[in-house]
Amino acid sequence: MKILTFNAQIGVGGTNIFNFLLLQPVYLLPHSHKKLREFGQMLKTEEIDITTLTEIEGKSWRSGWRNQVEEIQKETNLKYNHFFPVKQLKWPFQIINEGNAILSKYPIQKSSNYALPAKVEPRFLGQSTIDMNGKEIDVFVTHLSLGQYSRKLQLEKIAQILGNCKKPFILTGDFNEKNTDNLKKALGDLQGLSNSYNHNTAPSWNPSRPLDLILLSKEFRVKENYVIKDPKFSDHLPLISEVYLK
Repeated sequence: MKILTFNAQIGVGGTNIFNFLLLQPVYLLPHSHKKLREFGQMLKTEEIDITTLTEIEGKSWRSGWRNQVEEIQKETNLKYNHFFPVKQLKWPFQIINEGNAILSKYPIQKSSNYALPAKVEPRFLGQSTIDMNGKEIDVFVTHLSLGQYSRKLQLEKIAQILGNCKKPFILTGDFNEKNTDNLKKALGDLQGLSNSYNHNTAPSWNPSRPLDLILLSKEFRVKENYVIKDPKFSDHLPLISEVYLK
């Protein structure tokens, strides 16, 4: 099974530092979904089974009244999706509808969205239970805060939720964390933690930080991890893990 996690940067696509800075106003304006559709085509080419997304926009004014998750899905073989709202601006209408998402080749049976401790921007942990050929697994996606203290509290909350998880699970997302020890202290030595840290994902034009991770419970084994080294999609690179259940 191939899993991919990706910070989609709401489809803006900052491909270098100058482009990234120039595109800041576009975060608040409707813009093209071309890069997201190209990203969806890449998912199909790579034969991805499960994709998790952070910084993705649901239907809103900012997305041109399109659901970006569905725009990606149209280009793939991933039949199922769930959007987890995180940050919304609804006045005077739905201007912003940013969140996390899961797309899956396998049926999504149920989903939950857990609020995490946060001082400034809201942060959530999304969970979907997926029926993978008759075996249930839980897939989680999150995008943690930039501040170290907030991240610590968020990781503690995530560890509590995972501790109650009875199924094999996959934890993914943008952790905004450069120190493996902080993750190990909070979450334990999950499968793939050390391997994920061998792959820098940000910034996409000069990757030097392993911010995006795919971590697995003990029931999984990691065959390989790798990044798609194409900066055109976002200011982050997509991270892929090929895994199997023991």
